[in-house]
Amino acid sequence: MIGKTARQAAAVILGACAVLGSTCSLVSWQAAAQTSRSVIVRPIQVVEIDTSDPIALELAFVDLQTKIAYRTRFRDSLVGGDDRHKLVQSFEARGEIWVELAIQIADGKFRSVEILRTVAPPN
Repeated sequence: MIGKTARQAAAVILGACAVLGSTCSLVSWQAAAQTSRSVIVRPIQVVEIDTSDPIALELAFVDLQTKIAYRTRFRDSLVGGDDRHKLVQSFEARGEIWVELAIQIADGKFRSVEILRTVAPPN
């Protein structure tokens, strides 16, 4: 990717080629991905818990409203002991649990999901 300085110069040497600054402006700049982060409260069903890594816990779950399956990995310390216990209980009971999720979207495409905490179901 050609930087701002190269685009503003009269000419730039790239390898063994001289390139005009105006040409650099035409070919170089890609728009940065527009990212957004949404926090939502949803019921989920935990379908798998992988504890093989002693540092991080991997969790697979299904959003019960959209029926989309997700897989997320996080350090045990990010989900507090009480929340972790509730997630494991939900997995063992094969029941639903309400959580607060942070969803990151870049250029209209899903990038990541993070479980922030467990919450009480809305009334």
